[in-house]
Amino acid sequence: MTLPGEKTSANQESVYAKWKDAQGKTYTGWMATAAKLGFYAYLIADPEITMKVFGLSSPAKWKILLWLVAFHLGASLSMSVSGGLVSKYTGIVYAHDRAGFAKAGGYDVGYWSPLAAQLGLFGVYWWTALGWDTDPIAVARSPWIYLLVTTVLGMLLTWIVGAVVFRAYARRNPEVVFHNLMQRSRR
Repeated sequence: MTLPGEKTSANQESVYAKWKDAQGKTYTGWMATAAKLGFYAYLIADPEITMKVFGLSSPAKWKILLWLVAFHLGASLSMSVSGGLVSKYTGIVYAHDRAGFAKAGGYDVGYWSPLAAQLGLFGVYWWTALGWDTDPIAVARSPWIYLLVTTVLGMLLTWIVGAVVFRAYARRNPEVVFHNLMQRSRR
């Protein structure tokens, strides 16, 4: 990464090539995307169960599709939490060093934490809707509440897991943290 006004050497790799290399070798963003699409496909494939789990009366697939878009947008808020934590613990700024963000685990934490929150809460909703005679969470059985709770849980899980992962990354790579903090102080 270069600062504004600095000259780049002829053999310097592009940011995109570094990012692609970091994403393609050891990180799991594609698995999280596949898992999320599989979960969403399950919700669309069986609208009667999905509507019963969310406490809705009419099993219309277009309603499910709208809720899935809302769930996805709510889950995307966790990526900003991940970006802030990477910057705090490692000095890596997402906009300036996407490859460093990926190597620090920012994408992984940002993708998997909200997915874990969505799957976990849906499991609780499903278990209580279909497995119990009386519904212990009937008051909370709504897509709006599900959206709110999964967004908050996803961000909280991102914050907790991100703090652990990024502190560990900073301890293993003190030279990276020092370099990034020095570059940040020059801006």
